[in-house]
Amino acid sequence: WSTKPRRLGMIYCYHRSCQLLYVDITDFVKSLSTSIEYKTITSSLYLSRSPRFDYQSKILVFLGRKEKMVTHNGCMELYAIPNFNDDINTLNMICLVPLVNHYHDFPGLYLDQLPIKCFIDNFIVLNSVWGSRDVILSIDIKSNEIKVLSN
Repeated sequence: WSTKPRRLGMIYCYHRSCQLLYVDITDFVKSLSTSIEYKTITSSLYLSRSPRFDYQSKILVFLGRKEKMVTHNGCMELYAIPNFNDDINTLNMICLVPLVNHYHDFPGLYLDQLPIKCFIDNFIVLNSVWGSRDVILSIDIKSNEIKVLSN
């Protein structure tokens, strides 16, 4: 599987290796007839998908994993890049919700993608599988506190 030229988008399975790329839109419009310059912003992860911005487009959140997935619909991590628009060369990626290997209270995040509008103030609201049921979760992006909003 060749990465040159770079192919954009996912194909067949969303658990294959994939990265989030940054493309300056002004450069993109200028270079439609030539090669497009891009920067990989999630190179430390095996896969990253479902990017979502907050309402001010300052915080980018997405699902990701550091290691290869061995099954479909496995546990995902939730990452954030605060102050995304400050300087693309000095992005600080933080893990809000890490993988859970052995759980007592929280089993981890099991979802295909984040909701398109997942931000409510400083919270991310999403659904996840918890045992044998679908639940709605609230994740505080400042304290990383996770609350179940549905029974």
